[in-house]
Amino acid sequence: MSRPKIIHDMPPIRELWPRPESLRKMKAPLTQALAQELRKMIPGLQTGQSRAFYTTREIAAHFRVDLKAVGQACKLLQGEGLLVRVRGSATLVSPVQSLPRQKIRGVVAVPVWSYGFCNLFDWRLFHMGLEESLRGYDYVANLIFFGEGDEAPEKMIKRILMHRPDMIVWYQPLMSVLDILQRLSDVGIRPVVIPDKGVHFPFSSYQVDKVLAAQKAMRAWKRAGISRINFISTGKISMDDEIFQQMTMTGKLSIPVRCIETMAVGLAENLKTMIPSADEAFVIYDINLCAMLFRHNEADFRSLIKSNRVLLPGHIDSSSNQLHGVKADFILTDLSFMAAQIAKDIASQNLPALGSPRVFHAEYLARAETAQFARTY
Repeated sequence: MSRPKIIHDMPPIRELWPRPESLRKMKAPLTQALAQELRKMIPGLQTGQSRAFYTTREIAAHFRVDLKAVGQACKLLQGEGLLVRVRGSATLVSPVQSLPRQKIRGVVAVPVWSYGFCNLFDWRLFHMGLEESLRGYDYVANLIFFGEGDEAPEKMIKRILMHRPDMIVWYQPLMSVLDILQRLSDVGIRPVVIPDKGVHFPFSSYQVDKVLAAQKAMRAWKRAGISRINFISTGKISMDDEIFQQMTMTGKLSIPVRCIETMAVGLAENLKTMIPSADEAFVIYDINLCAMLFRHNEADFRSLIKSNRVLLPGHIDSSSNQLHGVKADFILTDLSFMAAQIAKDIASQNLPALGSPRVFHAEYLARAETAQFARTY
């Protein structure tokens, strides 16, 4: 077997070390000092191929040291992998080790609502967890951010196709994107959706079921003597909403429910006119409203949580320092686990069949410390 070609093209040693006398001024022992000087310069001499290093005699003559010191210094650098000694030939500068390209199994397009990702911790938790989990299975998750109005079919489809995905995962898509998903499906890109409860797409789907958690919450509130539930939202409440349905089970729980439509900035005024008693409870309709309330009315909202039972839908967009000792009820979904499970199903090609969504059940936490669910990033 022939030896690999060795390149002899080192620049003159005096160009790299124009002041060899500085070696004597270093406090380190001579061998260590020489190795340190050589170590600094070798990275600039490395290429993709082995190159013949300066001979022992060249180095000794330039730095005015004995051959033994040069040999010992080079031996140190050989141990670090910077130099290679070829018996009967020369000392070589090790080539740059190129990193092997990671072989990927597929590309997953992940459209992400920009506002949700920037302002809602749960959205970041899911999407970052999905990207990390897919990476663990050698899939690339390409996050495609969009804002209001950006989901126009032609524009969105073009953006998605630029990534050449094998499938697409869409968290909480609106029904308005059905045409986009259908057209992508028609060209062989498999859609996977995680819609809100009650929204149905003809694709592989995952759903979060809050019914059992809501039932536990209502029973706990009934036992605690809650006399009325105030259901707060920024718009008209759908009678199909699963939590609202559980609250209006008058036959079993007989707790009166009042619906309050308000903007976050107007909540304080609404609370002043309502003058809630201590045995009234409040439910925040969605995670976006919860974030806005803490952003615009943090002091008033914090006061409400301290004085009344309040049910929150997810992590709180607030500093944990402001919430120590403040307790609230939560309905939470383990979004990290859900993201990991979806990635696992993609990798194992075990996605839900059409019409049979895979369900994740939310958890009810009573009187939990709000500080542990507070996030400010």
